[in-house]
Amino acid sequence: MKKIITLCLLFTAFLSFGNGIEVSNVSFNANTNQISFTLTWQNGWNFENLNPDLFDAAYVFIKYAPNGGDTWNHAEILDSVPVLDYIQYITEDDLGFMVYGGLTPGTVGTFGPQEFTLELAPMTGGYQDFKVFTTEMVFIEQGDFYAGDGTSSGRFHKGNNTSTPWLITSEDAIMRGSGANEFNQEGSTSTLDLSADFPKGWSNLWCMKYKITAQQYVDFLNCLTRTQQNARTQANLSGTVASNKYVMTNTATVLNRNPIACDVNIGTGPIEFYLDLDDTNPPNSPNDGANIVLNHISVTDIIAYLDWSGLRPMTELEYEKISRGASVLPVADEYAWGTDTRVGAGSITNSGTNQESTSNVGISGSLFKLDPLRAGYAATSSSNRTDACATFWGIMDIHNLGEFMYGVESVNFSQSSYGDGKLDGFGNAAVTGWTIGAQLLTTIDPSSPDLTPISQGKTVITPATRSAYMGARGVRKIYLD
Repeated sequence: MKKIITLCLLFTAFLSFGNGIEVSNVSFNANTNQISFTLTWQNGWNFENLNPDLFDAAYVFIKYAPNGGDTWNHAEILDSVPVLDYIQYITEDDLGFMVYGGLTPGTVGTFGPQEFTLELAPMTGGYQDFKVFTTEMVFIEQGDFYAGDGTSSGRFHKGNNTSTPWLITSEDAIMRGSGANEFNQEGSTSTLDLSADFPKGWSNLWCMKYKITAQQYVDFLNCLTRTQQNARTQANLSGTVASNKYVMTNTATVLNRNPIACDVNIGTGPIEFYLDLDDTNPPNSPNDGANIVLNHISVTDIIAYLDWSGLRPMTELEYEKISRGASVLPVADEYAWGTDTRVGAGSITNSGTNQESTSNVGISGSLFKLDPLRAGYAATSSSNRTDACATFWGIMDIHNLGEFMYGVESVNFSQSSYGDGKLDGFGNAAVTGWTIGAQLLTTIDPSSPDLTPISQGKTVITPATRSAYMGARGVRKIYLD
């Protein structure tokens, strides 16, 4: 007998372009090897009539467990059934499905409910259980953009002119140096050039609208073997008793608002993790922090999650385009919302719920807080970009924790290397170029956390770095017709 498990990875609100994405009504036809599901999200947007185009989408991937077992494999997608008014893409490696449309150009509204049907490749096992995952993505249109703002320390610049931002006009290889057609970085002694394969941010790209949330990571952990789970948490879970209840912080109580927990007595098989921000209520209660942006994750945790989901990390050049926008002249010392100002976020309201916010949302924009908040917490129905703390494209939470990314000195990092949907037996990512010769960066220094402008030089970290002030998100290039 097949068992269907639907998992909605994100339930948050995005300014007047919010979400609330859901998967429901999942069914599997063994005769045709097709899986069907209904997809809905509130306040999607479609501004393909603008220059550049602005629209969001849903990225879907599927896991299955052969014969009702504990091992979850990534399903390959062979084809999709066309649906009128919706644009559907299957990733080049058959690991994911992207869909957008359904809205009249120039409008904001509810996407769906709409049923989609995907044909899956043959799977192992006589019968399978399924989990269907989805997360919102935002389209970043191909085009020129500036890296560097002319003033921030560690900024990129054109040639030997440290006050002139570097205009990126293609994905071609580019030399580092002092020439007019070369790039450099203030304070850097590196002589490494950029290959044509290094992702510079010029090409079309899809980016997660929000950072990875606590609920997303719980769903990830609950698809792993016991050995893999132990590797992807900070607590010691190798025996029959957990070293602590809150597994990402290895503490007995909540630390830095990380709500991921498990029972202390854990037996020997895979563990069922849950959320428990408020331990006075049962686990997974509405105020237990499902949508809080995830912290206390290491680099190895991040890349494992992105490998498992078929995405990849962003680069520091992609980060600047995702934040600043296309062909937008830089503002000196600007943050992701496009100004050089910031305001301390007020006290938390509706803590841990899907309505979590702060007391000065709607009163002040450019908000910043070191501890993580709900994904999209600053957005309201009347927010503008600054009030919602959004980027040019409508991407949220750039400054809700720091971002993780790969630097320009990552000599093996490729724009075509994505996660393959599976980890090694120890729970680690095994993608070529993600671990060897990589320059790993974050935008908030764990040793002296503070908000930094988007063009400021990033902090170099190690694969083992686990920070209360670092989050992450994934990107994916999908070729559009």
